[in-house]
Amino acid sequence: MQIVYPPANYQTQSARIFILGTALPNGEVRVNGQVVSRSKAGHFAPSFALDVGLNVFRVSWQDIEQVIQITRLDATLVPAKAPSLLPESMVPVEPLACLPDEVICFSVIGTPGARVRVLIGGQIVTLAETDYHTQLPANQSLLTNQNQPRQLSQPGLYQGWTRFHKPEQLGQPRYQLEWQEQQITHLGQAAIEVLDPAQLSAVAVTAWQADARTGPGTDYARLTPLPQRTQATVTGRSGSWLRLDYGGWLSASHAQPLSLKLLPSPASVRSVACTERSGWTDVILPLTVPVPISVRQEADRFWLTLHNTVVQTDLIRLSEQGWVQSLTWQQQPNQVECCLRLKSPQQWGYCLRYEGSSLVLSLRHPPDQTPLIMLDPGHGGEASGARGLNGLPEKDLTLSLAQQVQERLLAAGLRVSLTRQADVSLSLQERTQLIESQLPSLCLSLHYNALPDDGDAEHTQGLSAFWYHPQSLELARFLLCSLLERLNRQSHGLYWGNFALTRPSVCPAVLLELGFLINPEEFEWIVEPQTQTQVAQALADAIVQWLHTA
Repeated sequence: MQIVYPPANYQTQSARIFILGTALPNGEVRVNGQVVSRSKAGHFAPSFALDVGLNVFRVSWQDIEQVIQITRLDATLVPAKAPSLLPESMVPVEPLACLPDEVICFSVIGTPGARVRVLIGGQIVTLAETDYHTQLPANQSLLTNQNQPRQLSQPGLYQGWTRFHKPEQLGQPRYQLEWQEQQITHLGQAAIEVLDPAQLSAVAVTAWQADARTGPGTDYARLTPLPQRTQATVTGRSGSWLRLDYGGWLSASHAQPLSLKLLPSPASVRSVACTERSGWTDVILPLTVPVPISVRQEADRFWLTLHNTVVQTDLIRLSEQGWVQSLTWQQQPNQVECCLRLKSPQQWGYCLRYEGSSLVLSLRHPPDQTPLIMLDPGHGGEASGARGLNGLPEKDLTLSLAQQVQERLLAAGLRVSLTRQADVSLSLQERTQLIESQLPSLCLSLHYNALPDDGDAEHTQGLSAFWYHPQSLELARFLLCSLLERLNRQSHGLYWGNFALTRPSVCPAVLLELGFLINPEEFEWIVEPQTQTQVAQALADAIVQWLHTA
C-alpha cells in the first residue's frame, strides 16, 4: 500500500482533506475502519471532514497500517488575555501615503466588548466592534465550485475609518483599548502620510514590461503591462508599491524616480503612421511623454488607451494592403482611446514598446505556410507537478505527451519547438522568454490536473483549457471541444486563466489540463499507453485543423 497525499504531519486551513493512494486490488482499504471505494487498479481518493486541531487517520490494507496526522489550523485570531490587542492584526500593515480627503481604514483584533479607538494626527477615530468578517475564497475555489463569499466568525474585530484634509506627516497610529476600567495602548508599525498634490513625485518604469496591478500587491489583478520608459506621477504608496496617476499600482523595484516633481500633463499625440515589415505591422504614435497604456482586444478590433494624453492628430497614414484596415480615435477625460480594425477576426499577437517617447504597437500577421508550434511540457526537474495515485509525477507525463505531439506535427509539415526536451528544471520566466524570443505561431502548455484540499478528488474528472488574451479564446475553445469529442471525455471547463504561460501576447497561448491525476478512474485512463497515443493524435489533428480554419 502506498499513500501519496497528504504528506506526513500535514497542516491545512481546509475543512476537508482527501487521502490519495493505491494498493493491490485484492482485499479492502479502510480508513479509520471505514471501507473506501477503489478503482479496478486499486487506487483510492476518499475525502474526510477535518476538525480544528489534530486529526488522525488510520489507513489499512490487509495487515499493513499507516497512520496519517493532519492538523487543521484555526484562522480565527484570539487575544491571549484581557485586556489585549493583537499587534499582528493592526491595519494598515505597511507604511501608507495618500492624497487629501482619501479614506484611511483602520482595524485591529482585541478583547471583545471593549472600547477601541485610534489616535492619529490630532484625530480620535472610534472603531466599531463586529464579530464576523466576509472572506472571498481563493481563486482556486472556482475549481471546486466553492467560490461564494463566506461569513467567518472573528470575535473582537474592531474597524473604522477617517479622512485628512491637508498634507501632513501623520506618523504611526496609536491603538487604544479600554476594558473594565483598564486601558492599554499599542503603537502601530505603519507610518501614514498625506501627500501634497502640488509636490507629487514622478517615476519612470525600468523593467522591460512591468506588471501593473489593481492594488498594492501580487494578489491583486493584473493590468496591461507598462513598457520600459513609461512615466507617471505617484499619487499614493503602500509598502513597496506605488499608485500611479492613471490608477494602476507598480512595484517600486520596477521604477526609478525622475528629477522633475510633476510631469507635464497631459501628453500630446499628433500624427500616427502604420508601416509594414515581414510578418508585422508597426503602428507608431509619437508622444511628448511616454504615458501609461491599456489594451483591449475583441475579434477584429484592437483598442489602445493612452492615459494622461490629449489628441492633436490631423493625419493618420495606413498601408494600402496592410493588416490595419482603419484607425479611429476618441478623446475622453484624461485619456485617448484608439480603435484599430484589423483584416481578420483572429488576432495573432502583439507587443508594445517605447522608442524614445514614441509608442510602437507591433501587430502580428497570420503565420506563413510553415507555422511554428511551441509545446511546453509542464514542470520538470525538481518541479514534479501533481502526482498520480501511485506517485507518478506530472512532469513525466507532460514530456512524453509533448514529444508524441511533436512527432505528429512534424509529420504534418509544421515546425515544432519544445520548451524542454528532458527532465530538467525550467522556470516560468525562462519558458516565457523562449516564447518571446522564438515567436511561435501559437503556444500550448501541457498539464494534468489536481485540486485544492477541499476538492472532491474521488468524483472530479474532465479536461479543461485556459486562455488569457482574447486572441487565444477561440483556440482554447476549439482545442477543448475537439479533444472532448475525439476522446469521449468529460469537460471540466473553459477558463480565463491568469497564468505565466497564457500571458505572453506575441502569439495565441493556451494551457491545457488533460485530466485529473488524483481521480482513480481518470488516472487509470491517463496512464494507459494507448491513451497517450490517442491524446497526442487528437491534439495534433486539432492544431492542424485550427490553423487551416482560423
